[in-house]
Amino acid sequence: MDLPRPALLNQLSLRLSAEGRRLIYLVQDRSSGRIFTAPRNLALSLRRMKAAQAGVKGAKETLDEEAAKEAFGFLHLVQNMRDAELLKRKPFNPVFLGIPLFNVAPFQPALKGLARALVGPWYLVGLGLLALLCLWIGMSSDWVIMGAFNGIFSFEALVTFGLIAPVLKVIHEFGHVLVATRFGVPVRKAGLYLIGLYPMPFVDCTEADMTARRGHRIAISLAGLTVDVTIGLLAFVAWHFTAGTYLHSLLGNIFVFSTLNSILFNANPLIKLDGYFAMIDIFGLRNLYSRASGVLREFRQWVSSLGRAGALPQGWGQVGMLTYSLAAFLYRLNILWVIAAALVPRHLGLGALVVGWGGYVMFAAPMLQDRPNTPADATPPSRKWVFRGGVLAALGAALAFVQLPYRVVVPVSLDLSEHYLLSVQTPGFLSTPLTSAQLEDRAKVTQLTNPAILEDLRLMKQDLEGARLAYDAVQGVHPAQAIAAQEQIDSYTARIAIMEREIGALTLTTASQALFLPDPLSGPGEFKRAGEPIGYALPTEGQAHMTGDFPERYVQKYQDALMDAELRWDGAFDPVPITALRLKAVPTLDAATGTRSYQLKLVLPQSAQAVAGKPGLLKIRFQPEPLWRHAQFFAQGLLATYRDSQLLDRADYLGQGAGDE
Repeated sequence: MDLPRPALLNQLSLRLSAEGRRLIYLVQDRSSGRIFTAPRNLALSLRRMKAAQAGVKGAKETLDEEAAKEAFGFLHLVQNMRDAELLKRKPFNPVFLGIPLFNVAPFQPALKGLARALVGPWYLVGLGLLALLCLWIGMSSDWVIMGAFNGIFSFEALVTFGLIAPVLKVIHEFGHVLVATRFGVPVRKAGLYLIGLYPMPFVDCTEADMTARRGHRIAISLAGLTVDVTIGLLAFVAWHFTAGTYLHSLLGNIFVFSTLNSILFNANPLIKLDGYFAMIDIFGLRNLYSRASGVLREFRQWVSSLGRAGALPQGWGQVGMLTYSLAAFLYRLNILWVIAAALVPRHLGLGALVVGWGGYVMFAAPMLQDRPNTPADATPPSRKWVFRGGVLAALGAALAFVQLPYRVVVPVSLDLSEHYLLSVQTPGFLSTPLTSAQLEDRAKVTQLTNPAILEDLRLMKQDLEGARLAYDAVQGVHPAQAIAAQEQIDSYTARIAIMEREIGALTLTTASQALFLPDPLSGPGEFKRAGEPIGYALPTEGQAHMTGDFPERYVQKYQDALMDAELRWDGAFDPVPITALRLKAVPTLDAATGTRSYQLKLVLPQSAQAVAGKPGLLKIRFQPEPLWRHAQFFAQGLLATYRDSQLLDRADYLGQGAGDE
């Protein structure tokens, strides 16, 4: 029996690897880096061939004819794949294109010292201490940095992300290289991925499958995620010491991008990134994504061909793979929806273009690439057109005839600013501390002092006494002067009565039995002007008045098509009578957008004290309309939001320009 060419056979590496509770055989073509899963008999035949090639006595005789044929067939496959890769010109794919740039392995010996210094248990200890420091800083600052998430889809934030993401990705990939170097795993190559024409660096650590233990492979997979977390925490700390500078905004964006990228993408096992590769090593699920995609492809084909092609999942294993594929699909769909909801209202045309391109990259392109090769007569063209026409007809019928009610959810809470606010009536200094307490009817809440009013009252009483003496002197002698003196006495008396009422108002009391909640910013010795709050008095009896911001675009429907409402309260839904609702227009107008503010008032039979600290969700339903009217209403709201965003951006720009001048 002739042996294959030594060069081809010698470039194959064999390895026995654990996958879950079973052992599998891996064969790697070191020329291309491809790794194949081989049956035991094939792996044994290749090993015997390599032994015979090396001159081991008796190795050639152990090869039987069937085993040799299987091994030769595998070697022929490897050679054909090499030839195809060399000769076939790959089509340009703007959605996902890998561009290898250089081999990393020659540089790894120079990185061994740095890898030994940085990769170790002490790094995780330092990362834990850094996390504790961030926790302390965040609690001390009331987590004010979380406001950076509010502007994540602003134009400035998107431009910043476009500029710094590749740089952060280089550091991320360097983390993979350092950990791989620490465990003696050669990194084959580094380069760029063009993902939707956007460049992102990458390194190829697939050699770890052949040369590293499972624990080391998991560490290599999680190295980039650990680097992202470290960068995010360092940016978190630095952000608190750079207020008022451009660096402050940049660090906030770095913190947001590093944390979101880690949580939503890199650490997520539903996306084929670091978290996925760590998961398949932890649970021994090699090639899960490919196998699950194959099951989904067969199921999708079975559905679209009405059962004439494809196949349903067989057994619990394939059911689990189908579930994983569907979960990954739904997660990507949810990410796309979140991005669309944030971008399209702010950047209408550009946002729609970005979302459309993202949808093509995430869904359409993979489906086109995974299009199965089926026999020509598997699904006749007529059946395909019947299926497509049926889908379109069903969609059109649903839009025209299916009616659904409009719904809006309004978060509601106690109307503290209007019904339960306890404010100062006469300006003065707080002389007693404010504490939470259950108070009886007309109970004293706090005492204020105002030396100026007391002094004015003393002087006014002196003036009154002088006026009375003057009246006694002219009474019966000068009638005209007596009348003037009496008028002065009446004036002083009225003003003294007003002052005494103001002094009486320095003692604040409750109107009924109530729970008093003090204003945390008020303390003894602080001067309070008239109208300033000192806390809230929540009655123990009576009705609870609640309020919530109501969207302006639903005002007309509230007035014309209100059906019913229910309040989600402590996990349960309670019906709310329409008579308990009242819509109030707040007398304010946004100067930039022209939108008005509306508040929905709600009266509940429970007392204010009973519902204190329990915000609810008020679900309001309006008269049903066909789905096409819902689509029209949604589009109108989208355009209105876009208009408001443009006006706000313009107002901000003009305000900044005026400030610069």
